Amino acid sequence: MAPLTEAQLLRFLIEIAALLLVSRVLAEVAKRFDQAPVIGELLAGILLGKSVLGHLAPAAYAYLFTADPLAMHLLESIAWLGLGREERAGGLLSSFAQELVTLKEILAGGTARLLLLADEFARTTGPREGRALGMQRDRAVLEHLGARLQ
Repeated sequence: MAPLTEAQLLRFLIEIAALLLVSRVLAEVAKRFDQAPVIGELLAGILLGKSVLGHLAPAAYAYLFTADPLAMHLLESIAWLGLGREERAGGLLSSFAQELVTLKEILAGGTARLLLLADEFARTTGPREGRALGMQRDRAVLEHLGARLQ
């Protein structure tokens, strides 16, 4: 495989900088609204992704996130770092188990004004299993919030 060119490396650094900057800003905004910082970080990914920026401003999206396959794979590889690698209870958790732990932490630290955005929950499962797990998650969240209100 050929090494990265200077242009590819610069493009990658610009992509990472944009993602980190927007994530950090929106995490601070989320904290000001008594939300977990991860809510702002997730929102940054949604806003900078194909769903929002790619739809509303395709030229800006194409400029920021190049179509160069090598650069795309580099950014994708960085995005996967750490997923499912959290050590808890003496072992490594799967990405799904880590999602559940993170959800529990968000709910435990949330306030009455909690905004919960769950994107691609149980993404490593098939569509039927993911839908069933998502429905169970929604029931559990509603029960948790209902218990906190009583």
